[in-house]
Amino acid sequence: MKFIGLVVEFFQSILLTHSKTLRALLLSILLVLLNVTPHAVANDTRVGIGAGIFDALDDRNTLTGSLILEAKPLSEIWGLRPTMQLLVIDDSGYYLGMGILKDFFINKDWTCGLGFSAGFAHDSKESKALNYDMEFYSRAFLSRQVNVSNSLRLEFGHISNGGLDETNPGTEPLMLFWIHSF
Repeated sequence: MKFIGLVVEFFQSILLTHSKTLRALLLSILLVLLNVTPHAVANDTRVGIGAGIFDALDDRNTLTGSLILEAKPLSEIWGLRPTMQLLVIDDSGYYLGMGILKDFFINKDWTCGLGFSAGFAHDSKESKALNYDMEFYSRAFLSRQVNVSNSLRLEFGHISNGGLDETNPGTEPLMLFWIHSF
């Protein structure tokens, strides 16, 4: 029920956004997320679910959950993977972003990587870690292949508005993901 409430609140936020460009971007992200169908899943597409701590370097230690979708690598653009990510922050907010990530293979079982995304955020708690509609999320991760189609990923990131606002508090999520490859 909390997730449905957050989706409804996200729709309301889109409708209340004054910037037509930002509203168009948010609606595009939402349409892409809602249009993910089985026939759209290509070879080497990954889906993941994760949980962790949103304010890992602060005293707050807010819990977070995350869903990610990582598309097939684009061979013509250095093997970058288009990504979408939804972070649900305790009972207080969310981040929905689109971006890219790059895998670096260490050996057949281990992979590390970097990612960057831009998206819409909302945090209703007093912490106001996400105090601006537009937020940027950069991350580094280490993955261990469990079997042919599953892996575990430890991810550490930083999310902030990148100086778009006078105040730029930002925060650091630390999460563990279960990743399934198709």
